[in-house]
Amino acid sequence: MYANRPRIARPPRAPKVYRPRCCGICGETFVPTTPTKLFCGSSCAKVAGRKARLAYRDRPEYKERNRLNVRRYNEKNPRARRAQILRKAYGLTLATYDEMVGQQNGRCAICRHLPGVKGLAVDHDHGTGVVRALLCGNCNPGLGKFMDDPALLRAAASYLEHHCARLEMMANAQAAADQAAMEAAARAEMRQVA
Repeated sequence: MYANRPRIARPPRAPKVYRPRCCGICGETFVPTTPTKLFCGSSCAKVAGRKARLAYRDRPEYKERNRLNVRRYNEKNPRARRAQILRKAYGLTLATYDEMVGQQNGRCAICRHLPGVKGLAVDHDHGTGVVRALLCGNCNPGLGKFMDDPALLRAAASYLEHHCARLEMMANAQAAADQAAMEAAARAEMRQVA
């Protein structure tokens, strides 16, 4: 229907001409190309942006209002905030995180305990940034303290096993001594009665 219709040639539009303005930074007169243009060029616009940032920095009431607005938004939308953190820090979507939680049955990948109020933390390799698993609030910083080094973790496990065995031997010896003392006291009491 429209394919056979002849095209009507329109006359070219005349460019809009705006009244000359004075640049807000350097004071030079210029003819703007858009009605909202306030500066003569990009260098003056950059200076204006820098001045605005400095003015913002010097006005704590604006920063405080912005901080309160962000906090209010985050309190109303905790999943949106969580999604933003996961995306920025680890490149994960909230759906991927929820899928990982489901695969681990909602438990820590190391100790198998249920997480606390904050949920499971994302464990990742600090060298490559690759996400490994989800850990509780105790296991995740624990790995970090051992610098993600399996040899250090094995040494720590060996240390704990050695000292736990030693403490167990001491506790057993103390229990045996207590038992012997109780038996001796019972025999002495029997002799006095007899």
